[in-house]
Amino acid sequence: MKEQIKDKWVKALMSGDYKQGRGKLKSCDGSFCCLGVLSDLYAKENGVKWKKYDDCFSIVESFDLLPKEVIKWSGMSSESGEIQNELYNNELYDFELAEVNDSGKHTFDQIADIIEEHWKEL
Repeated sequence: MKEQIKDKWVKALMSGDYKQGRGKLKSCDGSFCCLGVLSDLYAKENGVKWKKYDDCFSIVESFDLLPKEVIKWSGMSSESGEIQNELYNNELYDFELAEVNDSGKHTFDQIADIIEEHWKEL
């Protein structure tokens, strides 16, 4: 991922300006998943408006994973924020920021720390 985008994303996650949600980039209650925050930064920078659908919002018809436009803009390598080759108990495994967010076990501040540590792998 591009370092300048990473810096904006981490700052936004830690700002307190976004209510954390699960399962959707942006829910009708105005909450965002961590990938939704990145999508919102893209939307603001590129003059893209969120569109309302039945139970959520989207900048294109992608509701729970990063749209292609956001991936290209940010330099992300996957639509789910996959981080590969993380060592845990002497074994390599992959994890996704989408799952980390949606588990409800990590705050945006904690996710920002993960992004800071692994941004080159994103």
